[in-house]
Amino acid sequence: MLAAIGGAHILLAENNLFNQQVATEFLENAGATVCVAQNGKEAIDLLANDRFDCVLMDIQMPLMDGFEATRLIRDNPALAEMPVIAMTASASNEDRERCLAAGMNDFIGKPFKPYVFYTVIAKCMM
Repeated sequence: MLAAIGGAHILLAENNLFNQQVATEFLENAGATVCVAQNGKEAIDLLANDRFDCVLMDIQMPLMDGFEATRLIRDNPALAEMPVIAMTASASNEDRERCLAAGMNDFIGKPFKPYVFYTVIAKCMM
């Protein structure tokens, strides 16, 4: 599972400092490099200038939320196939359906559970 993540360049779109630290530590421990965006607009700007293997997208961020950022990613032919994984503290079925409808590949709940975190990312990157 960790082999699928090792060596990956991952964009983490998350405005909460604690969640940034935890997710970055998990990803770096798996051998990935991480670039952090503070909001959806910053994530879109970074995607225009760098190549990433996956995006972890918080759905509630200032300036541009994860839903809008994911729609813009899916509208861009160069990025349309990139795995985008939602991250949210709201883990209801309705939230999951909204994430999938916006074009996200899967969903990770907060607080992060290491096994689930790694499994979802690895599955989306395979």
